Amino acid sequence: MRKHFILKSRRIFIIATILFCIISVYLMIRIGVFKTLYPMNSFLNDDVRYLSSAKTLIETGKLTYFSPANSTIFIMPGIVLALVPFVKLFGEIGAVFAFKIFQIILQIFGLYLVGLIAQKCFNDKISKISMIVISVYFTWNVAVNYIYTEVIFTTLFLLLIYLILIAFEENKLKNYIWTGIFWALATLVRPTIAIFPIVVLIMFLIKKFSIKQILKISLVVALTFVVIMSPWWIRNYLDFNRFIPLTLSSGNPMLAGSIIGGGLVTRTEQDLADVRVLMVNNGEIAEDKREFLQAEENIKLSFQENFWGTLKWHTMDKMAYQWLFPWISGSDSNMSFNTNIQNIINVVPAPEQVIIIFFGIVGVLFALFTKANKKNRLFLFLTILYFNFIQLPFVPSPRYMFPVMPLVIIFACYGGIRTYNWIQLKKESDI
Repeated sequence: MRKHFILKSRRIFIIATILFCIISVYLMIRIGVFKTLYPMNSFLNDDVRYLSSAKTLIETGKLTYFSPANSTIFIMPGIVLALVPFVKLFGEIGAVFAFKIFQIILQIFGLYLVGLIAQKCFNDKISKISMIVISVYFTWNVAVNYIYTEVIFTTLFLLLIYLILIAFEENKLKNYIWTGIFWALATLVRPTIAIFPIVVLIMFLIKKFSIKQILKISLVVALTFVVIMSPWWIRNYLDFNRFIPLTLSSGNPMLAGSIIGGGLVTRTEQDLADVRVLMVNNGEIAEDKREFLQAEENIKLSFQENFWGTLKWHTMDKMAYQWLFPWISGSDSNMSFNTNIQNIINVVPAPEQVIIIFFGIVGVLFALFTKANKKNRLFLFLTILYFNFIQLPFVPSPRYMFPVMPLVIIFACYGGIRTYNWIQLKKESDI
Protein backbone atom coordinates (compact mmCIF):
# COMPACT_ATOMS: atom_id res chain seq x y z
CA MET A 1 0.00 0.00 0.00
CA ARG A 2 2.83 2.41 0.88
CA LYS A 3 4.25 2.34 -2.65
CA HIS A 4 1.00 3.76 -3.99
CA PHE A 5 1.41 6.92 -1.90
CA ILE A 6 4.77 7.89 -3.38
CA LEU A 7 4.40 11.07 -5.41
CA LYS A 8 6.93 11.41 -8.25
CA SER A 9 6.79 15.20 -8.44
CA ARG A 10 7.53 15.94 -4.78
CA ARG A 11 9.44 19.14 -5.60
CA ILE A 12 6.37 20.56 -7.34
CA PHE A 13 4.24 19.45 -4.37
CA ILE A 14 6.49 21.46 -2.04
CA ILE A 15 6.22 24.52 -4.32
CA ALA A 16 2.43 24.11 -4.52
CA THR A 17 2.25 23.76 -0.74
CA ILE A 18 4.25 26.95 -0.23
CA LEU A 19 2.02 28.84 -2.68
CA PHE A 20 -1.10 27.54 -0.98
CA CYS A 21 0.14 28.40 2.51
CA ILE A 22 1.15 31.94 1.53
CA ILE A 23 -2.23 32.68 -0.05
CA SER A 24 -4.44 30.90 2.49
CA VAL A 25 -2.62 32.25 5.57
CA TYR A 26 -2.67 35.77 4.13
CA LEU A 27 -6.41 35.52 3.48
CA MET A 28 -7.02 34.04 6.92
CA ILE A 29 -5.18 36.92 8.61
CA ARG A 30 -6.95 39.57 6.53
CA ILE A 31 -10.37 37.96 7.02
CA GLY A 32 -9.81 37.32 10.72
CA VAL A 33 -8.38 34.25 12.40
CA PHE A 34 -11.32 34.08 14.83
CA LYS A 35 -13.95 35.11 12.26
CA THR A 36 -17.21 33.18 11.82
CA LEU A 37 -19.97 34.07 9.38
CA TYR A 38 -22.38 35.19 12.10
CA PRO A 39 -22.00 36.10 15.79
CA MET A 40 -21.37 33.07 17.99
CA ASN A 41 -24.68 33.44 19.88
CA SER A 42 -26.85 33.96 16.77
CA PHE A 43 -27.43 30.32 15.68
CA LEU A 44 -28.03 31.78 12.21
CA ASN A 45 -25.52 29.68 10.26
CA ASP A 46 -23.93 26.25 10.06
CA ASP A 47 -20.55 27.25 11.43
CA VAL A 48 -21.80 28.68 14.75
CA ARG A 49 -24.26 25.79 15.11
CA TYR A 50 -21.48 23.23 14.60
CA LEU A 51 -19.33 24.94 17.22
CA SER A 52 -22.25 25.15 19.65
CA SER A 53 -23.09 21.49 18.96
CA ALA A 54 -19.52 20.48 19.76
CA LYS A 55 -19.66 22.40 23.05
CA THR A 56 -23.03 20.82 23.97
CA LEU A 57 -21.76 17.36 23.05
CA ILE A 58 -18.81 17.83 25.40
CA GLU A 59 -21.04 19.08 28.24
CA THR A 60 -24.06 16.76 27.88
CA GLY A 61 -23.10 13.95 25.53
CA LYS A 62 -26.03 14.97 23.32
CA LEU A 63 -25.76 15.82 19.61
CA THR A 64 -27.76 18.99 18.95
CA TYR A 65 -28.02 21.55 16.16
CA PHE A 66 -30.81 24.17 16.16
CA SER A 67 -31.19 24.17 19.93
CA PRO A 68 -28.79 23.00 22.66
CA ALA A 69 -31.79 21.50 24.44
CA ASN A 70 -32.93 19.15 21.65
CA SER A 71 -31.25 16.14 20.06
CA THR A 72 -30.88 16.54 16.31
CA ILE A 73 -31.32 14.36 13.26
CA PHE A 74 -30.78 17.30 10.90
CA ILE A 75 -27.03 16.75 10.46
CA MET A 76 -24.54 13.91 10.31
CA PRO A 77 -22.20 13.86 13.34
CA GLY A 78 -18.84 13.92 11.54
CA ILE A 79 -18.09 17.65 11.56
CA VAL A 80 -19.20 18.03 15.19
CA LEU A 81 -17.05 15.09 16.31
CA ALA A 82 -14.10 16.62 14.45
CA LEU A 83 -14.64 19.93 16.27
CA VAL A 84 -14.94 18.38 19.74
CA PRO A 85 -11.19 18.15 20.57
CA PHE A 86 -10.63 21.73 19.34
CA VAL A 87 -13.51 23.14 21.39
CA LYS A 88 -12.45 21.11 24.42
CA LEU A 89 -8.85 22.35 24.23
CA PHE A 90 -9.35 25.94 23.08
CA GLY A 91 -12.99 26.85 23.77
CA GLU A 92 -15.45 27.92 21.06
CA ILE A 93 -13.60 31.07 20.00
CA GLY A 94 -10.11 29.54 20.12
CA ALA A 95 -11.41 26.49 18.25
CA VAL A 96 -12.21 28.71 15.24
CA PHE A 97 -8.53 29.59 14.73
CA ALA A 98 -7.27 26.10 15.62
CA PHE A 99 -9.72 24.43 13.23
CA LYS A 100 -8.74 26.78 10.42
CA ILE A 101 -5.11 25.71 10.88
CA PHE A 102 -6.25 22.08 10.88
CA GLN A 103 -8.14 22.70 7.63
CA ILE A 104 -5.00 24.18 6.06
CA ILE A 105 -3.22 20.91 6.89
CA LEU A 106 -6.10 18.93 5.38
CA GLN A 107 -5.96 21.04 2.21
CA ILE A 108 -2.22 20.36 1.91
CA PHE A 109 -2.94 16.63 2.16
CA GLY A 110 -5.68 17.19 -0.43
CA LEU A 111 -3.04 18.74 -2.73
CA TYR A 112 -0.96 15.60 -2.34
CA LEU A 113 -3.96 13.39 -3.13
CA VAL A 114 -4.74 15.44 -6.24
CA GLY A 115 -1.17 14.82 -7.40
CA LEU A 116 -1.51 11.08 -6.76
CA ILE A 117 -4.88 10.81 -8.54
CA ALA A 118 -3.62 12.75 -11.58
CA GLN A 119 -0.45 10.67 -11.59
CA LYS A 120 -2.40 7.40 -11.62
CA CYS A 121 -5.07 8.46 -14.14
CA PHE A 122 -2.94 10.64 -16.43
CA ASN A 123 0.80 11.25 -16.05
CA ASP A 124 3.43 13.08 -14.03
CA LYS A 125 3.09 16.26 -16.10
CA ILE A 126 -0.65 16.56 -15.43
CA SER A 127 0.03 15.74 -11.78
CA LYS A 128 2.45 18.68 -11.48
CA ILE A 129 0.18 21.18 -13.24
CA SER A 130 -2.88 20.05 -11.26
CA MET A 131 -1.15 20.64 -7.93
CA ILE A 132 -0.04 24.12 -8.96
CA VAL A 133 -3.52 25.05 -10.23
CA ILE A 134 -5.20 23.75 -7.07
CA SER A 135 -2.75 25.68 -4.88
CA VAL A 136 -3.84 28.99 -6.45
CA TYR A 137 -7.51 28.07 -6.93
CA PHE A 138 -9.09 30.87 -4.93
CA THR A 139 -11.97 28.83 -3.50
CA TRP A 140 -9.50 26.19 -2.27
CA ASN A 141 -7.64 28.91 -0.36
CA VAL A 142 -10.65 30.73 1.09
CA ALA A 143 -12.44 27.50 2.10
CA VAL A 144 -10.23 27.08 5.18
CA ASN A 145 -11.99 30.11 6.70
CA TYR A 146 -15.35 28.35 6.79
CA ILE A 147 -16.15 26.01 9.68
CA TYR A 148 -18.16 23.87 7.31
CA THR A 149 -18.12 20.24 6.19
CA GLU A 150 -16.46 21.01 2.85
CA VAL A 151 -12.77 20.75 3.71
CA ILE A 152 -12.90 17.65 5.90
CA PHE A 153 -15.34 15.92 3.52
CA THR A 154 -13.22 16.77 0.46
CA THR A 155 -10.14 15.26 2.10
CA LEU A 156 -12.00 12.03 2.95
CA PHE A 157 -13.58 11.97 -0.50
CA LEU A 158 -10.27 12.37 -2.38
CA LEU A 159 -8.69 9.67 -0.23
CA LEU A 160 -11.66 7.40 -0.95
CA ILE A 161 -11.29 8.00 -4.70
CA TYR A 162 -7.60 7.18 -4.60
CA LEU A 163 -8.13 4.04 -2.51
CA ILE A 164 -10.75 2.85 -5.01
CA LEU A 165 -8.26 3.38 -7.85
CA ILE A 166 -5.73 1.27 -5.93
CA ALA A 167 -8.38 -1.41 -5.29
CA PHE A 168 -9.22 -1.52 -9.01
CA GLU A 169 -5.55 -1.96 -9.82
CA GLU A 170 -4.66 -4.65 -7.27
CA ASN A 171 -8.11 -6.15 -6.61
CA LYS A 172 -7.18 -7.27 -3.09
CA LEU A 173 -9.82 -7.66 -0.39
CA LYS A 174 -7.86 -5.55 2.14
CA ASN A 175 -7.99 -2.60 -0.26
CA TYR A 176 -11.78 -2.82 -0.40
CA ILE A 177 -11.91 -2.87 3.40
CA TRP A 178 -10.07 0.47 3.36
CA THR A 179 -12.55 1.85 0.84
CA GLY A 180 -15.40 0.72 3.11
CA ILE A 181 -13.82 2.51 6.08
CA PHE A 182 -13.39 5.83 4.30
CA TRP A 183 -16.76 5.57 2.54
CA ALA A 184 -18.37 5.30 5.99
CA LEU A 185 -16.28 8.12 7.46
CA ALA A 186 -17.18 10.37 4.53
CA THR A 187 -20.86 9.47 4.98
CA LEU A 188 -20.66 10.49 8.64
CA VAL A 189 -19.70 13.95 7.40
CA ARG A 190 -22.02 14.22 4.37
CA PRO A 191 -24.84 11.80 3.53
CA THR A 192 -24.77 12.51 -0.22
CA ILE A 193 -21.87 10.06 -0.60
CA ALA A 194 -23.95 7.18 0.83
CA ILE A 195 -25.00 5.70 -2.53
CA PHE A 196 -21.67 6.33 -4.26
CA PRO A 197 -21.09 2.54 -4.59
CA ILE A 198 -23.45 2.79 -7.59
CA VAL A 199 -20.54 4.36 -9.49
CA VAL A 200 -18.18 1.63 -8.31
CA LEU A 201 -20.67 -1.05 -9.39
CA ILE A 202 -20.82 0.49 -12.88
CA MET A 203 -17.02 0.31 -13.03
CA PHE A 204 -17.10 -3.34 -11.90
CA LEU A 205 -19.36 -4.10 -14.86
CA ILE A 206 -17.19 -2.10 -17.26
CA LYS A 207 -14.09 -3.90 -15.97
CA LYS A 208 -15.98 -7.21 -16.41
CA PHE A 209 -15.78 -8.41 -12.81
CA SER A 210 -17.59 -11.69 -12.29
CA ILE A 211 -20.85 -11.77 -10.30
CA LYS A 212 -19.05 -13.80 -7.64
CA GLN A 213 -16.31 -11.16 -7.32
CA ILE A 214 -18.84 -8.34 -7.13
CA LEU A 215 -20.87 -10.09 -4.43
CA LYS A 216 -17.77 -10.92 -2.37
CA ILE A 217 -16.41 -7.38 -2.54
CA SER A 218 -19.83 -5.84 -1.88
CA LEU A 219 -20.31 -8.00 1.22
CA VAL A 220 -16.92 -7.01 2.66
CA VAL A 221 -17.44 -3.30 1.98
CA ALA A 222 -21.02 -3.39 3.30
CA LEU A 223 -19.98 -5.10 6.54
CA THR A 224 -17.20 -2.55 7.05
CA PHE A 225 -19.68 0.26 6.44
CA VAL A 226 -22.21 -1.24 8.89
CA VAL A 227 -19.64 -1.62 11.67
CA ILE A 228 -18.63 2.04 11.45
CA MET A 229 -22.17 3.38 11.01
CA SER A 230 -23.74 1.23 13.75
CA PRO A 231 -23.12 3.67 16.66
CA TRP A 232 -24.93 6.37 14.68
CA TRP A 233 -27.88 4.06 13.95
CA ILE A 234 -28.11 2.93 17.60
CA ARG A 235 -28.03 6.54 18.80
CA ASN A 236 -30.81 7.49 16.36
CA TYR A 237 -32.99 4.60 17.48
CA LEU A 238 -32.51 5.41 21.16
CA ASP A 239 -33.25 9.12 20.67
CA PHE A 240 -36.02 8.93 18.06
CA ASN A 241 -37.45 5.40 18.44
CA ARG A 242 -36.97 4.57 14.77
CA PHE A 243 -34.25 3.42 12.39
CA ILE A 244 -32.77 6.49 10.71
CA PRO A 245 -29.80 5.50 8.52
CA LEU A 246 -28.58 9.01 7.69
CA THR A 247 -30.53 12.21 8.48
CA LEU A 248 -34.06 13.53 8.11
CA SER A 249 -33.31 16.92 6.62
CA SER A 250 -33.59 16.58 2.83
CA GLY A 251 -36.94 18.38 2.83
CA ASN A 252 -35.22 21.66 3.72
CA PRO A 253 -32.93 22.02 0.65
CA MET A 254 -35.51 20.27 -1.53
CA LEU A 255 -38.16 22.88 -0.67
CA ALA A 256 -35.83 25.73 -1.62
CA GLY A 257 -34.83 23.89 -4.80
CA SER A 258 -38.45 23.29 -5.79
CA ILE A 259 -39.12 27.00 -6.25
CA ILE A 260 -38.00 28.18 -9.68
CA GLY A 261 -35.16 30.62 -9.07
CA GLY A 262 -35.50 30.08 -5.33
CA GLY A 263 -32.01 28.73 -4.91
CA LEU A 264 -30.48 31.90 -6.31
CA VAL A 265 -32.03 34.23 -3.76
CA THR A 266 -29.86 35.21 -0.80
CA ARG A 267 -31.54 34.20 2.45
CA THR A 268 -31.90 37.03 4.93
CA GLU A 269 -31.07 36.75 8.62
CA GLN A 270 -34.79 36.73 9.31
CA ASP A 271 -35.26 33.77 6.95
CA LEU A 272 -32.55 31.85 8.82
CA ALA A 273 -34.06 32.76 12.18
CA ASP A 274 -37.52 31.62 11.00
CA VAL A 275 -36.11 28.25 9.90
CA ARG A 276 -34.53 27.77 13.32
CA VAL A 277 -37.81 28.59 15.11
CA LEU A 278 -39.74 26.13 12.93
CA MET A 279 -37.21 23.37 13.52
CA VAL A 280 -37.16 23.90 17.29
CA ASN A 281 -40.92 24.36 17.82
CA ASN A 282 -42.33 22.00 15.23
CA GLY A 283 -39.69 19.30 15.69
CA GLU A 284 -37.10 18.43 13.04
CA ILE A 285 -38.82 15.24 11.86
CA ALA A 286 -42.25 16.84 11.54
CA GLU A 287 -40.80 19.93 9.86
CA ASP A 288 -38.80 17.82 7.42
CA LYS A 289 -41.92 15.90 6.43
CA ARG A 290 -43.89 19.14 6.01
CA GLU A 291 -41.17 20.69 3.83
CA PHE A 292 -40.78 17.52 1.77
CA LEU A 293 -44.53 17.39 1.04
CA GLN A 294 -44.54 21.10 0.23
CA ALA A 295 -41.62 20.59 -2.17
CA GLU A 296 -43.50 17.78 -3.94
CA GLU A 297 -46.55 20.02 -4.27
CA ASN A 298 -44.46 22.91 -5.59
CA ILE A 299 -42.84 20.70 -8.24
CA LYS A 300 -46.19 19.21 -9.28
CA LEU A 301 -47.82 22.64 -9.67
CA SER A 302 -44.78 24.06 -11.47
CA PHE A 303 -44.83 21.30 -14.08
CA GLN A 304 -48.56 21.78 -14.58
CA GLU A 305 -48.22 25.55 -15.07
CA ASN A 306 -44.94 25.68 -16.99
CA PHE A 307 -43.61 22.26 -17.96
CA TRP A 308 -40.60 23.31 -20.06
CA GLY A 309 -39.61 26.17 -17.76
CA THR A 310 -39.73 23.85 -14.74
CA LEU A 311 -37.76 21.16 -16.56
CA LYS A 312 -35.15 23.74 -17.56
CA TRP A 313 -34.88 24.96 -13.94
CA HIS A 314 -34.37 21.48 -12.53
CA THR A 315 -31.75 20.57 -15.15
CA MET A 316 -29.86 23.22 -17.11
CA ASP A 317 -30.39 26.17 -14.76
CA LYS A 318 -29.39 24.30 -11.62
CA MET A 319 -26.37 22.73 -13.32
CA ALA A 320 -25.23 26.10 -14.67
CA TYR A 321 -25.47 27.72 -11.25
CA GLN A 322 -23.72 24.83 -9.48
CA TRP A 323 -20.79 24.76 -11.87
CA LEU A 324 -20.28 28.22 -13.37
CA PHE A 325 -20.35 30.16 -10.11
CA PRO A 326 -17.53 29.64 -7.60
CA TRP A 327 -18.52 28.70 -4.07
CA ILE A 328 -17.23 31.93 -2.51
CA SER A 329 -19.70 34.20 -4.29
CA GLY A 330 -23.36 35.11 -4.53
CA SER A 331 -25.73 33.65 -1.96
CA ASP A 332 -22.97 31.62 -0.33
CA SER A 333 -20.85 34.65 0.53
CA ASN A 334 -22.42 36.06 3.68
CA MET A 335 -19.18 36.68 5.48
CA SER A 336 -18.45 40.34 6.15
CA PHE A 337 -14.92 40.56 4.77
CA ASN A 338 -12.37 43.33 4.82
CA THR A 339 -13.12 45.63 1.83
CA ASN A 340 -9.87 44.78 0.01
CA ILE A 341 -10.54 41.05 0.32
CA GLN A 342 -14.17 41.47 -0.69
CA ASN A 343 -13.06 43.24 -3.88
CA ILE A 344 -10.83 40.29 -4.74
CA ILE A 345 -13.67 37.84 -4.01
CA ASN A 346 -16.00 39.84 -6.27
CA VAL A 347 -13.54 39.81 -9.20
CA VAL A 348 -11.18 36.80 -9.15
CA PRO A 349 -13.14 33.56 -8.61
CA ALA A 350 -15.85 33.88 -11.32
CA PRO A 351 -13.63 34.00 -14.46
CA GLU A 352 -11.27 31.46 -12.87
CA GLN A 353 -14.22 29.09 -12.38
CA VAL A 354 -15.50 29.49 -15.95
CA ILE A 355 -12.04 28.82 -17.41
CA ILE A 356 -11.65 25.67 -15.29
CA ILE A 357 -15.08 24.36 -16.29
CA PHE A 358 -14.45 25.08 -19.98
CA PHE A 359 -11.13 23.27 -20.08
CA GLY A 360 -12.55 20.58 -17.80
CA ILE A 361 -15.14 19.76 -20.47
CA VAL A 362 -12.41 19.79 -23.14
CA GLY A 363 -10.30 17.49 -20.96
CA VAL A 364 -13.18 15.04 -20.45
CA LEU A 365 -13.77 14.85 -24.21
CA PHE A 366 -10.08 14.19 -24.90
CA ALA A 367 -9.79 11.71 -22.02
CA LEU A 368 -12.78 9.59 -22.99
CA PHE A 369 -11.54 9.24 -26.55
CA THR A 370 -7.99 8.30 -25.63
CA LYS A 371 -7.08 4.69 -24.87
CA ALA A 372 -4.48 5.35 -22.14
CA ASN A 373 -5.94 4.85 -18.63
CA LYS A 374 -9.38 5.17 -20.16
CA LYS A 375 -11.22 3.24 -17.43
CA ASN A 376 -9.63 5.21 -14.57
CA ARG A 377 -10.48 8.45 -16.33
CA LEU A 378 -14.02 7.22 -16.92
CA PHE A 379 -14.31 6.53 -13.18
CA LEU A 380 -13.35 10.14 -12.40
CA PHE A 381 -15.87 11.41 -14.93
CA LEU A 382 -18.66 9.21 -13.54
CA THR A 383 -17.81 10.50 -10.06
CA ILE A 384 -18.29 14.08 -11.25
CA LEU A 385 -21.61 13.10 -12.86
CA TYR A 386 -22.69 11.44 -9.61
CA PHE A 387 -22.21 14.67 -7.66
CA ASN A 388 -23.96 16.65 -10.35
CA PHE A 389 -27.09 14.51 -10.46
CA ILE A 390 -27.33 13.69 -6.75
CA GLN A 391 -27.73 17.42 -6.03
CA LEU A 392 -30.26 18.33 -8.75
CA PRO A 393 -33.39 17.74 -6.60
CA PHE A 394 -32.14 20.26 -4.05
CA VAL A 395 -31.35 23.97 -3.88
CA PRO A 396 -28.48 24.63 -6.32
CA SER A 397 -25.27 25.75 -4.68
CA PRO A 398 -21.64 25.81 -5.86
CA ARG A 399 -20.85 24.70 -2.32
CA TYR A 400 -22.09 21.20 -3.14
CA MET A 401 -19.68 20.93 -6.08
CA PHE A 402 -16.60 22.03 -4.14
CA PRO A 403 -15.49 18.47 -3.14
CA VAL A 404 -15.42 17.31 -6.75
CA MET A 405 -13.71 20.43 -8.17
CA PRO A 406 -10.21 18.88 -7.74
CA LEU A 407 -11.22 16.16 -10.22
CA VAL A 408 -12.58 18.81 -12.60
CA ILE A 409 -9.28 20.70 -12.29
CA ILE A 410 -7.32 17.55 -13.18
CA PHE A 411 -9.43 17.21 -16.35
CA ALA A 412 -9.02 20.95 -17.00
CA CYS A 413 -5.23 20.68 -16.83
CA TYR A 414 -5.31 17.74 -19.22
CA GLY A 415 -7.66 19.65 -21.52
CA GLY A 416 -5.39 22.70 -21.45
CA ILE A 417 -2.29 20.66 -22.32
CA ARG A 418 -4.05 18.79 -25.13
CA THR A 419 -5.43 22.05 -26.55
CA TYR A 420 -1.97 23.65 -26.42
CA ASN A 421 -0.41 20.64 -28.18
CA TRP A 422 -3.13 20.71 -30.84
CA ILE A 423 -2.53 24.42 -31.50
CA GLN A 424 1.23 23.85 -31.77
CA LEU A 425 0.74 21.01 -34.25
CA LYS A 426 -1.62 23.13 -36.30
CA LYS A 427 0.91 25.97 -36.39
CA GLU A 428 3.62 23.57 -37.55
CA SER A 429 1.38 22.12 -40.27
CA ASP A 430 0.63 25.62 -41.56
CA ILE A 431 4.32 26.47 -42.01
